[in-house]
Amino acid sequence: MSQIQEAYQTLAEIDRLLASIELKITRIEGNAVTLERNLTSFRELERLALRWLVIAQRMGLPEDVGNAINRISRLIVAIRMLQMSSNMLLATNPVTAAIGLAGMLGGMATLNDALVGY
Repeated sequence: MSQIQEAYQTLAEIDRLLASIELKITRIEGNAVTLERNLTSFRELERLALRWLVIAQRMGLPEDVGNAINRISRLIVAIRMLQMSSNMLLATNPVTAAIGLAGMLGGMATLNDALVGY
């Protein structure tokens, strides 16, 4: 009788843990929609900023302004590289994580190069 009661308590604990996991999964799925919407907005903003920078660069502005535009566009690209690399680092596949690490190092080097002189 004691073993049955012990098994019942174990099953009740497992049921409680599963309910907790289901609740957390539901929360994560709810946040995923907002996160995806934010990432889409960020990508659109990035694309728009790069387009405006290209247009501004082709307008024949003074050299200083052209250099500043070039630096800003390199910063945007470096930030995007770091964001993509951080996503790859979260992968469970070791090869993908290694590529993410290499991308992170490349992004840091690009960011360092873009900020030289400041």
